[in-house]
Amino acid sequence: EPILTNCKRSWVKIGNHMLRVLFDVDDTLIHLPLHSDKDEPNMPMIELLKALSAAGHEVYVSSGGGVEYAKNWCKKLGIEEYVFDYLPKIHTVIKQMKFDLSFDDMETDYAFLNCQVYRGTEPKKYPILGQ
Repeated sequence: EPILTNCKRSWVKIGNHMLRVLFDVDDTLIHLPLHSDKDEPNMPMIELLKALSAAGHEVYVSSGGGVEYAKNWCKKLGIEEYVFDYLPKIHTVIKQMKFDLSFDDMETDYAFLNCQVYRGTEPKKYPILGQ
């Protein structure tokens, strides 16, 4: 099952460089429960975060729940060593960071390439060919 449903570019960048990458927490790094009270890790997104960090890119985590909420989840998921920093999910703060890549369950304009992660809690909005 695909985890990315929508990726959009919002500005143009030239040249090879270290990427600045932003990950959301709820319904991106973790799946919020559908029929239980237990949140579950979104392992493909967690593995992507680790790989990007290990490749030398700056990985940031942000959440509408706040910086402490994001830090606590990264600690629970065992990924805090891969995170460069945490940000409040305030649009003006995030936009000033000029991210290259962002992953969020909502459609955003935070980065050059904004990838919407399939939440799993709603019907797919973007049909996949062959399904």
